[in-house]
Formats: sequence, C-alpha cells, structure tokens
Amino acid sequence: MKEYKVVWTAKAIKQLDRIYDFLAQQGLLVAEKQVLALLEKVDLLKQFPQTGQQEPRLKHLKKGHRYLVESNYKLVYRIKGRLVHIVLVFDTRQDPGKLKV
Repeated sequence: MKEYKVVWTAKAIKQLDRIYDFLAQQGLLVAEKQVLALLEKVDLLKQFPQTGQQEPRLKHLKKGHRYLVESNYKLVYRIKGRLVHIVLVFDTRQDPGKLKV
C-alpha cells in the first residue's frame, strides 16, 4: 500500500509553533514532548488517513475535514487525492466556536 503524503498549511505550522513557544515557558522538554507526540499522530495519517473522525463543526464546508486528538490538541485535516492536508492544530480548551479554517 502506497503512503499518503502529509502537507501542512502555513496556518497549522504557525499554530504548532505557538504551542511549542507557550509550552516552552514550562520547559523545553515539555514543549518538545508535546510537539513530538503531535507529529507522531500525524505520521499515522500516512498509512491510515481515514483514522480520524469527521469534524462536525466544519461539515458545512463539505470538504471532508477530519480530526485526531492528542492530549489537549485537535489536529484537523482533510484528504485530497493522495495528500493529507493538516489545516489546523486547535487547543480543545478554547471555545469550540473558534474552530475555523
């Protein structure tokens, strides 16, 4: 089975950077551990892109957004052909109404 390719939007990369910077205030090890856990979760999508559940808050866009959860973070993605687009890294402790692409 051929792997899917994962691509990150600029917005998702910026959000991941913000998470790292915020957690780094608690310690670099904490930040690195969380970001690595998120990246490992994304790696699953290369083999199993359908793993995540459909994101109900983005269903109205009709683009098939899905998500995976790691700790307090929701990785929102969509599949287009053989590409998995990571579109958001959302802190689930925020107001869910802020979840927008």
